[in-house]
Amino acid sequence: IFLLDDPPHVLKRVAARMQNNGITWGDGAPMGMEILKGVWMTNKYANGGPLALSPATKLSEEHFSGNSATKMRVKFAAQVLSGTMVNLIDFTITRGNSLFIHVPPNTTMDAFLSRARELCGKFNRWFDICNSKEKHNGNDKDYVHVQKGTSADGITKELLDLLRWVEQWKASHTTTRPDGKIIIDWDSFLTKETYESLKLVCFSFAALIKEV
Repeated sequence: IFLLDDPPHVLKRVAARMQNNGITWGDGAPMGMEILKGVWMTNKYANGGPLALSPATKLSEEHFSGNSATKMRVKFAAQVLSGTMVNLIDFTITRGNSLFIHVPPNTTMDAFLSRARELCGKFNRWFDICNSKEKHNGNDKDYVHVQKGTSADGITKELLDLLRWVEQWKASHTTTRPDGKIIIDWDSFLTKETYESLKLVCFSFAALIKEV
């Protein structure tokens, strides 16, 4: 018996959480939609021309608006937590400056955007793993979530590596009081429900892949 959560719904909840612009790494590096919107605008108006960088045309202000309609769209979540956004972040880092991103003093653009880049890249790959389909035993209806040319062990490692990264993120917001009580700043992290759902998906998919 494999207990599975719904990966598209989990991805949507991660993106919805990013509308809370208090979401950060423990050192304060931003990971919310506001910083990604700044990245998008930087590239939309690159070199003084609107939509100068073609990947920016795949996104719109609506992707970052956070209204009730866009929060419910898996497509928007997948387009933000994507390789496209990683490319836009890389281009912004290469530029080194932006009118739309205010980097703190004594901080490089690379360091400032590194956690947002990791978030987009890791969840893009996670969704690719969970959303891929390959024939198994020649049966069109018998799908496994292992991409062609990738071993089951390799996919399992990627899923567990994502969880390790998420645990590091959580640990960056975890403190221990003098009385020994552990305090987690959930306001700056994923919701507890999304965190638990993500763990369930990763562990269940890893077990399922090994089984098939």
